[in-house]
Amino acid sequence: MKKIKQIFYLGIKGSNSFLAASLSAGNKVKLSGLASFEEIFRSVEKESSAAGILPLENSLSGSIYEIYDLLTDSKTFITAETEVRINHALMQKERTGLQKIRYCLSHPEVFRQCRRFFSDNPSIETVPVADTASAAKMLKELGPDTACVANPAAAAVNNLRIKKEHLEDNRNNYSRFITVGRKLKQHGNKISLMFNLKHVPGSLYKALSPYARLGLNLTKIESRPIPGRLWEYLFYVDFELNNGKHGFDEIITAMKMLTKNLKVLGRYDKYDKIKNS
Repeated sequence: MKKIKQIFYLGIKGSNSFLAASLSAGNKVKLSGLASFEEIFRSVEKESSAAGILPLENSLSGSIYEIYDLLTDSKTFITAETEVRINHALMQKERTGLQKIRYCLSHPEVFRQCRRFFSDNPSIETVPVADTASAAKMLKELGPDTACVANPAAAAVNNLRIKKEHLEDNRNNYSRFITVGRKLKQHGNKISLMFNLKHVPGSLYKALSPYARLGLNLTKIESRPIPGRLWEYLFYVDFELNNGKHGFDEIITAMKMLTKNLKVLGRYDKYDKIKNS
């Protein structure tokens, strides 16, 4: 596989995606921020020596469906995963009381993960922006009645003052990031698939039965409506192979017989928290 020379991520330096990219990148790998998830996918499709890192799901707010939708249509594949502990910090140019904050900038996903804080402070109007690091950068040009929520690293980059850390509803807050590239890896102990089913009774049960028969660990199943096709769904599945490798050919053969439009979204190694702690 061609050596990766560049990794694309969402936003600018100081974002959570930048942090994930920094953890995943090796020496001499260029990190490049882009404005949207779609732009990351398109850029990776054009460059064989590039990869993109994207948030796929959060332990509090669940899946980021835009990524699943883009994976479905993309010519890229998942090649790795990593987990990043998230710390949503409220920051200002100058510290003031909470009662003086009228507006707060951040990414919409951040506001979803911090529902309790904003419910307890209803006078603060949430203002969605492209990413958390951009919110911190914008804050430098705004008045004292505006704050933002971002990674603490963004405060250091932009010379901001942290008012409060860990705004998230639960401190056990992790985001799962995936790396995408142009080539499907031939090795790895974790697989991601996408498929749809005939609209008949028992079709989902039959599609999932081979996992039990082969003793495979099904770690996730997600469904998404198919645009323009009423009450039809795409299914996304993650599973782990036996002993790291056994079962791939068997499950793919079985799924081709039981599903429609089967697509392997990626093959990669399961993230090891202990190894990476």
